Amino acid sequence: FKIHAIEKAWEQDDIVLWCDASMWVAGDLSKLESIIINQGWLATEAGHYVGRWCNEHTRNYFNLTEQELYQGTGGMIMFSAGLLGLNKKSELAMEFLKQWKASALAGCFSGSFENHRHDQTCGSIIMQRMGMKYERGGELMSYIGPGYSAPEPGSVIYLQGL
Repeated sequence: FKIHAIEKAWEQDDIVLWCDASMWVAGDLSKLESIIINQGWLATEAGHYVGRWCNEHTRNYFNLTEQELYQGTGGMIMFSAGLLGLNKKSELAMEFLKQWKASALAGCFSGSFENHRHDQTCGSIIMQRMGMKYERGGELMSYIGPGYSAPEPGSVIYLQGL
């Protein structure tokens, strides 16, 4: 549904910012808008590795290497798919969406949440392979609530699980 919602939103504007329901605005949204316009996309680090959250079907679909699946330095880092910005005018963003949609149609968004993060895993693989950089985790989007440190000054989005 996320991909379809993004495509539908592009009928109204060239840039789209997807935010999961458990997020709320805590700062200046123009900071995010500027990144999406100028870079072509916005993605933030999630603090996890693809190797931990990738089921066998998706590993095979992407023909992932042992290095890509490594859960440490050199492995593929995940982005937080709950906050994603895409600019329709960016060729890189459009190619990302094309590949992301193809992985969904290939069944890679299915599987147990115990070992797979569906769209987030696939998007992370595609972004890493395309050389799309992430914004540092915590800088623009901060997890809040019990067990988390205070949000960084200047954080634009707060996230707390429902």
